Amino acid sequence: MKKAHIDDIKSKGVDLIITVDNGIASLEEAIYATEQGIDLIITDHHQDLEDIPEAIAVVNPQVSPNYPFK
Repeated sequence: MKKAHIDDIKSKGVDLIITVDNGIASLEEAIYATEQGIDLIITDHHQDLEDIPEAIAVVNPQVSPNYPFK
């Protein structure tokens, strides 16, 4: 997710971004999207989980230590 993409999406009147296999490490971009009035649903499996972006939902099996299929 990049700010230029967020700007392009915003210019088209979109108010929800659903990521597929990315976004968990895009903290700056998530904040920017929220500031632009765009909601986020992030689906990702990567392990960069120190800080999780603010979103309507974050779907990531790495978040829970109890998830058996890592």
